[in-house]
Amino acid sequence: MKINFKFATVLMAVAILAVACQKETEMAVPQEKKDLTAAKIMKFEKKLKNPDKSGETLSVDSAVWYAEALANFVYCRRELFRKYRI
Repeated sequence: MKINFKFATVLMAVAILAVACQKETEMAVPQEKKDLTAAKIMKFEKKLKNPDKSGETLSVDSAVWYAEALANFVYCRRELFRKYRI
């Protein structure tokens, strides 16, 4: 009887942990927000390629974000890059 009780206790603990550790579903990002982000990245690329520098400054964290986003956009998501490329 003790073995059945211990087995049932362990089985319930495993079941509770399995249910508690399920991954939550991600929320979908609206298309307008995706388009706005892509437009910001493309604007940053144009600023980089412009030979006439405007003297505009960016904070370090913004510059890092734009640089990483542009690299991801160009090299990882080529189909999106072609879509938004002018």
